[in-house]
Amino acid sequence: MRLGPLVAACSLLLLGPTATAQDEPDPDAKIWVLAFGNVQLCATPDAYPTFCEKNAARPRGALRTETVARLKEIADAERPKILKALGDPKVVLPLWIVNGVALQVPRSAVETLREHEDIRFVYGWDFTQNSPEVLDIGKRQHGTLTSSLAVGDGTGGTITGVAPRARLMPIRASGGPYRAGLAMQYAIEQAGDVLSMSFSIPNLGHGRGLWRTMAEHASAAGLVLVSGSGNSLSAPQVAGICALMLSANPDLSPWRVKAILEETAKDIKPRGKDPETGAGLVNAFKAVEQAKKEVRVAETPR
Repeated sequence: MRLGPLVAACSLLLLGPTATAQDEPDPDAKIWVLAFGNVQLCATPDAYPTFCEKNAARPRGALRTETVARLKEIADAERPKILKALGDPKVVLPLWIVNGVALQVPRSAVETLREHEDIRFVYGWDFTQNSPEVLDIGKRQHGTLTSSLAVGDGTGGTITGVAPRARLMPIRASGGPYRAGLAMQYAIEQAGDVLSMSFSIPNLGHGRGLWRTMAEHASAAGLVLVSGSGNSLSAPQVAGICALMLSANPDLSPWRVKAILEETAKDIKPRGKDPETGAGLVNAFKAVEQAKKEVRVAETPR
């Protein structure tokens, strides 16, 4: 009996900003920044759609191996330039999924780094939470609840999961995009198939490019990302459906999984895809059936 796909449950608890700004910040005080280089696998808005189109027929497993190798190759080649631009610091935290490093620098150095030709973006970090946002992190955690909705197998007496035969890899990654990036990297390197992310972050501001690049690179590496916008209980259910689809067809690319979910969904008012209801109500049965239809038949050697 084949085990189902590996679902990584990643719960990021980002509950909202708290006002901590000072009227006259100390220019010599050290803050955390995340700097990443100019060379990125998906560096422009059309890069990811182009990547998806170019690799539409590629098996997901082979594409993951190749893409991860390419992302790490870029990061390894670019890191010396980034470190030189940063003054060759002794302590840095690398992040290959966006060709970047996190480190502490004096507040006064941030603007200088922004203008350096070998650094693409610099994001400020809250030292306490290790995050570019200043956030009030509460004690509420619902990773157990969301995991049960995705893969609950009935051990407690009732099958609660959409994909009860799927395997679960718990990941806790609270504290902002750097740890989220580490969670994505870990899920990819540990052969995860679906990452269920029960969080939504409105008003991203200057951090939007960072989140988008991380998500596109993770998807290019074969990781299906599912995030619940407005309803954190929707994400694990859709993640479970994605696991069922990959059980039926392990070679489906993340972008094809998304397309099938949208193509087979039941449209609800207003007609067509819209900001309120998306592509409609997901239809697990039709999505899995379509995934089965797209199974590639191996060619018989002549």
